[in-house]
Amino acid sequence: MSAHVPGTSDLQVLHIPRMRCGGCAAGVEKAIHAVDASAAVKADIEARRVEVTTAADRQTLLTALDAAGYPARAAAPTTAPPTLAFPLTVPLTAHRPSP
Repeated sequence: MSAHVPGTSDLQVLHIPRMRCGGCAAGVEKAIHAVDASAAVKADIEARRVEVTTAADRQTLLTALDAAGYPARAAAPTTAPPTLAFPLTVPLTAHRPSP
């Protein structure tokens, strides 16, 4: 994992166990925008995760969220489930009536 370069935006994915409703998501977004007003925040309340594209480093986000009452931890980015790609072969046999 590469270090954060100041002045650039990185995707930070965080798990926030206490984010359970829209009001919580709004509080999380407010805490994040307090440290980076231009951050793009995408909340998934059901999964209790946020994806944040921000110039702030992860520790700054974690500290701000903890101070707002939403302790968080780093999470792995969500990936789409793999697609199965294989050839579908069906034997093509002529139907022969029984003698």
